[in-house]
Amino acid sequence: MSFFSNHRHPRPGPIKCNPIQGLCHRVAISARRILDSGLVKETLENTPIVVNERDQLPPPARFISAVSVRSDAIVSNLNISRIQERPSFARISCDVTTPLRVTFECVQGTRYEGTSQIMCSHDVVLFVPGEAMFPCEIISQTSANTPNARIDAQGNISGTVCLTTIIKVMTDADILIPSYGFAPPPPAVSFDDDACRGFFDLPLFPRGK
Repeated sequence: MSFFSNHRHPRPGPIKCNPIQGLCHRVAISARRILDSGLVKETLENTPIVVNERDQLPPPARFISAVSVRSDAIVSNLNISRIQERPSFARISCDVTTPLRVTFECVQGTRYEGTSQIMCSHDVVLFVPGEAMFPCEIISQTSANTPNARIDAQGNISGTVCLTTIIKVMTDADILIPSYGFAPPPPAVSFDDDACRGFFDLPLFPRGK
């Protein structure tokens, strides 16, 4: 079984009964708390995609794809400016760099992969709490995809990059939350047993009168 294959077993998910029923503890956990976040969607036209390992690879003949390799991005040139009219808010300006994996195909049909990156500047307003012994942190998550691109005679790649960026105000905090207790892990479903279920269900010996 698993949390989601056995509906009778306590599992994560929506609560369909009285949410108070079963509460048994107030639990203190140490967690990364999101204080505020903002979503930015951009379409970057005619964006150069510079492959870092170009000197180690043959000139590509056909572009295949350029996608982000992980969700956490690199935040640099960060500047946080308090807004006097809104003391709890701040103007956050920064550069966000998204690592990319670029796939292309040479004339002989062999596929190669290289790395690249896209950097965009952002200027947003988010809730930022006041000074504390343990200050908050600005992080970013991104997702990028390149639906189309072209390669010129010199092998330079440029195209349209669809970029989604989330800028978050984070802090490490000890939080007190209600709890239903520990989640007992149900037995895992073995793929081999499931695949052999039809065989294992057969009788050991032929049936007859």
